[in-house]
Amino acid sequence: MDQRHQSAINVLREQQARQLRQKAMKQEAETMALIEKHEAGREELDKVLEGEEVEMDMWMEERRRKMSERWRLATEIWKKGRVDVGAIRLPHPIAAIEWPEEVAEHGEVRDGSGSAAGVQVLADL
Repeated sequence: MDQRHQSAINVLREQQARQLRQKAMKQEAETMALIEKHEAGREELDKVLEGEEVEMDMWMEERRRKMSERWRLATEIWKKGRVDVGAIRLPHPIAAIEWPEEVAEHGEVRDGSGSAAGVQVLADL
């Protein structure tokens, strides 16, 4: 009777071990499926981000172009007004805006040295 009882316990342990293996395999398969789904979603987000970056770069380039043109026009008007009244004579043309490449964490534009870059306003001249 004792051997029969031990045999039944061994059968139950084997069933339990088989169920645990099956559950582990099922969980592994579910994990792999979730990883694949996550990677697919990430790739799609990367594509969206890339498109938004291109769009933002184009927008910024257009803004820079407009600002540079506005700066050039404002300096020409300022120069014409000063030269016409004989207040000044400029030995060389006023330089165009040089745009810094690095943008700080909070949107503050920084020059190459790491300090905040500023544009002198013509009204201050």
